[in-house]
Amino acid sequence: MAGSSHPIDQLIALVGLANTRELVSTYLEETKDLLGTIGREQPARQIALLHSLKGTSFQLGLSLFSAQCGALETRLQESPGALTAAEIAALASGFSESAPRLRRWLSTAEARS
Repeated sequence: MAGSSHPIDQLIALVGLANTRELVSTYLEETKDLLGTIGREQPARQIALLHSLKGTSFQLGLSLFSAQCGALETRLQESPGALTAAEIAALASGFSESAPRLRRWLSTAEARS
């Protein structure tokens, strides 16, 4: 879309379609892996991972998942301790609800090339 303000379209304008596809693909794979291991990290590392995930998710248009990451980041900064099993499960659920949108875009983008 010409003049679109959607984050994906903005990325395409900046780095091109091929690089955006690679970024989205990498994000989907690495986020799935990260969510499987974040519970074994120390709280300070969890905060850093959530911060990174919050920013990247927002840049890819997943604003609700980004906000969820931000809320957990804030919770860890304000309360000592690590993510709970329930928080990790909720985070994984939030990603599962958000990721199909990117997967659909990725399949459409691959068809265009």
